[in-house]
Amino acid sequence: MRLEQNLSASDRRRVEDALKRFAEKEARSLRLSDLLDEWNALAVSIAMGEDWSLAAYNRGLRTRDLIEEINEGLSMEGRRVLQEILADSDSEFIEATYDPLKPDSKHSPTSEIGWWQFRIPKDPRGRLQLGIPELGMGIRPPNEEAGGFLPAEA
Repeated sequence: MRLEQNLSASDRRRVEDALKRFAEKEARSLRLSDLLDEWNALAVSIAMGEDWSLAAYNRGLRTRDLIEEINEGLSMEGRRVLQEILADSDSEFIEATYDPLKPDSKHSPTSEIGWWQFRIPKDPRGRLQLGIPELGMGIRPPNEEAGGFLPAEA
């Protein structure tokens, strides 16, 4: 599904305006389709256990921030269309990660603004595994017996 074809003219203008603002801040030209592809690539590769640096992982999360900023400026119908397109990538990312701050939560993480910022891959590899402790977090997933998140070993 091509997003642009399913957005109203006013929503397309809102997207274009947001992308122009982002291009100045991000120092690169941007298209919404590229942002969506980047987010999907991160979600898929994290699910596959590929090696990422912490900096690259954070850039992927920043991509999702930009998509959300665009989403917030859309009409209700535009938001519905964008959420429909994001659903698979978001679900893949959610399945491949966990939220160490809410390890026992039964609620959908998508109900919170910026939910992706707090999630850590369940199976980080290589450089990402080494980088996560820099954030002050452990790398092991929640453990029910211990009552939730376990910090990294010192």
